[in-house]
Amino acid sequence: MGVVRKLALAVLLATTSAAGQAATYLFELTGTVTSQIDPGSDPNIAIGDTVKMTARFDDSRIFDNGSLRAATFYGLPATGDQFWNVKLNDFTWVSGHEYLDGFPIDFDSNDRPLSFPYVELLAGGGIGIPQGELIPVDTDQIPRFILSGKIVSGDYLYGNTYKTPGFNVSWDLGGAKLTAVPEPSVWALTIVGFGMVGAASRRRTRTLRTITA
Repeated sequence: MGVVRKLALAVLLATTSAAGQAATYLFELTGTVTSQIDPGSDPNIAIGDTVKMTARFDDSRIFDNGSLRAATFYGLPATGDQFWNVKLNDFTWVSGHEYLDGFPIDFDSNDRPLSFPYVELLAGGGIGIPQGELIPVDTDQIPRFILSGKIVSGDYLYGNTYKTPGFNVSWDLGGAKLTAVPEPSVWALTIVGFGMVGAASRRRTRTLRTITA
């Protein structure tokens, strides 16, 4: 076997190994404002508005105690290589808005904590109902988001009055899937590997043609 082909196969084997170790995940969960809880008007939220939860995270964020597998997002920034956020029109909620301040509520067998906010990870890549309450502490202009399906005002929030209406949110759980995202190094190895295999094949073809001729 030629040196080029041996090297190409070695790169492909390394790629396969690296791909098996890739541990970054991505999902986007979409919801819809379905109804209004309290009477009143709101200039920022209306029935039919779309809510989007987006996350990119690695294995260190996954909690698994055998009966519950979940991804926990407290402390992740709103953007970057790993991130988590919820958006509705001009509103953005991030993990630092969690009113429990990321306090661990459970630990798995690997001592990984489960804290709010979190999303259950179901078999087959499905997403369960997210859990947690997001309450921005630096402003009263953003409502409280109860991730299981409500946006509410409450006292000292969103105009400091109970009269500001709240809303129900329905998540499209069937439309969300957790997907593994290969790291850039894995993609690079894959491209190099296939390129070298192609080069080895072309070289072997030229050699056979020369011998035949």
